[in-house]
Amino acid sequence: MHLNFEILKALPKTQCLSPTLNFLVQVHYLGKECLDSALLQVRVMIEPKIKDYSLSELKRIERRFGPPESLNSILWCEKMLLLNRINSIQTVDLPIEIRDDHESAMWYYFSSLEGGEIFLKFFFSGICYLLAEDKITVRSIPWSSECSYLMPYEIWKETLFRYYPDSLWIRLDHSLYERPQDYQLSHRLPSLQTALERLLDKEQTETRRIG
Repeated sequence: MHLNFEILKALPKTQCLSPTLNFLVQVHYLGKECLDSALLQVRVMIEPKIKDYSLSELKRIERRFGPPESLNSILWCEKMLLLNRINSIQTVDLPIEIRDDHESAMWYYFSSLEGGEIFLKFFFSGICYLLAEDKITVRSIPWSSECSYLMPYEIWKETLFRYYPDSLWIRLDHSLYERPQDYQLSHRLPSLQTALERLLDKEQTETRRIG
């Protein structure tokens, strides 16, 4: 299948319910038949080995993943992408939501970084419909169709901070949420954040004393 892909750029997508990055994908079709449409599955992988890290980044990565040299590709997401009729070149949007799943490898990795560029690989697979002499032919697109993109870390950070300026959401079970809330009320603290700060400071002080 004569399809080539290229990521032109990534920008924060506005007017979304949650932080979303919009990747601009340019599709090159080199076939002779008319490509009427295509339905693609897109798999986005993070390649952590292709990056230079600062000492503080390496410490955070090792604490979360183990030795950096053992860190393999990380699945970011899988998306569906629809292409309309292509004569030679078509540019389409690929919006990718930044899910606030703080337990995912993707979130652990991104939150360990301070700057630089993140090496991403995009894999494409699916089916396309070719039109010739009023007949439609179905062809498959193998996973070997791929492209790469160096995404600036600041783009990810900017996208996230547009929705959560100076703060983040953390999901907690109701029973767990009630514990710091009870601590806040019993100690007459002004906010839940103050209660969490005091509990963490208390834990750090106890750790230093034992150590």
